[in-house]
Amino acid sequence: MLALWIKSIEKTLIKITILVAIFSAFLEISYKTILNYFIFLGIVYFMGLLYILFKMSYRIEIYDTHIYIKNFFRSYKIPYKNFSDFFIT
Repeated sequence: MLALWIKSIEKTLIKITILVAIFSAFLEISYKTILNYFIFLGIVYFMGLLYILFKMSYRIEIYDTHIYIKNFFRSYKIPYKNFSDFFIT
Protein backbone atom coordinates (compact mmCIF):
# COMPACT_ATOMS: atom_id res chain seq x y z
CA MET A 1 0.00 0.00 0.00
CA LEU A 2 2.81 2.39 0.86
CA ALA A 3 4.51 1.69 -2.47
CA LEU A 4 1.35 2.76 -4.31
CA TRP A 5 1.25 6.03 -2.37
CA ILE A 6 4.90 6.72 -3.11
CA LYS A 7 4.36 6.04 -6.82
CA SER A 8 1.31 8.34 -6.81
CA ILE A 9 3.28 11.09 -5.04
CA GLU A 10 6.14 10.75 -7.53
CA LYS A 11 3.78 10.99 -10.50
CA THR A 12 2.09 14.08 -9.09
CA LEU A 13 5.41 15.80 -8.34
CA ILE A 14 6.68 15.02 -11.85
CA LYS A 15 3.53 16.51 -13.38
CA ILE A 16 3.86 19.65 -11.25
CA THR A 17 7.54 19.99 -12.16
CA ILE A 18 6.80 19.64 -15.88
CA LEU A 19 4.12 22.34 -15.67
CA VAL A 20 6.45 24.65 -13.73
CA ALA A 21 9.23 24.08 -16.27
CA ILE A 22 6.92 24.89 -19.19
CA PHE A 23 5.59 27.99 -17.44
CA SER A 24 9.08 29.10 -16.37
CA ALA A 25 10.32 29.00 -19.96
CA PHE A 26 8.15 32.05 -20.70
CA LEU A 27 9.24 34.07 -17.66
CA GLU A 28 12.02 36.62 -17.73
CA ILE A 29 14.04 35.59 -14.69
CA SER A 30 16.94 37.84 -13.76
CA TYR A 31 18.94 38.44 -10.61
CA LYS A 32 16.39 41.14 -9.64
CA THR A 33 13.38 38.82 -9.94
CA ILE A 34 14.91 35.58 -8.65
CA LEU A 35 13.46 36.07 -5.15
CA ASN A 36 9.95 36.45 -6.59
CA TYR A 37 10.53 33.33 -8.68
CA PHE A 38 11.55 31.34 -5.58
CA ILE A 39 8.43 32.58 -3.79
CA PHE A 40 6.38 31.45 -6.80
CA LEU A 41 8.02 28.01 -6.69
CA GLY A 42 7.34 27.73 -2.97
CA ILE A 43 3.66 28.57 -3.45
CA VAL A 44 3.29 26.13 -6.36
CA TYR A 45 4.92 23.23 -4.53
CA PHE A 46 3.02 24.01 -1.31
CA MET A 47 -0.26 23.86 -3.24
CA GLY A 48 0.95 20.61 -4.81
CA LEU A 49 1.63 19.23 -1.33
CA LEU A 50 -1.88 20.17 -0.23
CA TYR A 51 -3.29 18.43 -3.31
CA ILE A 52 -1.25 15.28 -2.56
CA LEU A 53 -2.46 15.26 1.05
CA PHE A 54 -6.05 15.67 -0.11
CA LYS A 55 -5.63 12.86 -2.62
CA MET A 56 -4.16 10.54 0.02
CA SER A 57 -6.81 11.38 2.63
CA TYR A 58 -9.48 9.08 1.20
CA ARG A 59 -9.82 5.67 2.82
CA ILE A 60 -12.19 3.02 1.54
CA GLU A 61 -13.09 0.11 3.81
CA ILE A 62 -15.17 -2.78 2.48
CA TYR A 63 -17.32 -4.74 4.92
CA ASP A 64 -19.86 -7.54 4.47
CA THR A 65 -22.89 -5.24 4.51
CA HIS A 66 -21.59 -1.84 3.45
CA ILE A 67 -18.71 0.24 2.10
CA TYR A 68 -17.24 2.92 4.35
CA ILE A 69 -15.57 5.93 2.69
CA LYS A 70 -13.62 8.30 4.95
CA ASN A 71 -11.72 11.52 4.33
CA PHE A 72 -10.66 14.52 6.43
CA PHE A 73 -14.06 16.18 6.38
CA ARG A 74 -16.75 13.49 6.09
CA SER A 75 -17.47 9.81 6.34
CA TYR A 76 -19.94 7.93 4.19
CA LYS A 77 -21.51 4.57 4.91
CA ILE A 78 -23.01 3.10 1.74
CA PRO A 79 -25.05 -0.10 2.11
CA TYR A 80 -24.83 -2.65 -0.67
CA LYS A 81 -28.60 -2.49 -1.21
CA ASN A 82 -28.11 1.02 -2.68
CA PHE A 83 -26.13 -0.44 -5.59
CA SER A 84 -28.14 -1.62 -8.55
CA ASP A 85 -25.24 -3.45 -10.20
CA PHE A 86 -21.53 -3.84 -9.49
CA PHE A 87 -18.67 -6.22 -10.10
CA ILE A 88 -15.20 -6.79 -8.70
CA THR A 89 -12.18 -7.37 -10.89
